[in-house]
Amino acid sequence: MKAIIYARVSTNDQDTTRQIDDLKKYASASNLEVVEVFQDKISGYQKGFDERDSWNDMFSFIESNNISNILVSELSRI
Repeated sequence: MKAIIYARVSTNDQDTTRQIDDLKKYASASNLEVVEVFQDKISGYQKGFDERDSWNDMFSFIESNNISNILVSELSRI
């Protein structure tokens, strides 16, 4: 099955590497094929979804590619 990863950090000083690495390991163990990774560096508390460029790109990709699995490291990243 195809999957995508969505990783978000709150500041430009932070990095999404750990989230992405952990989710790729999870996908591999779950027999999911990661076909795309989307990343945002923006505070979820201070900014709305419409200001997250990768978030919006992700939904266009989902619709165009019939993706049914979105992997996130924790719900607070959404």
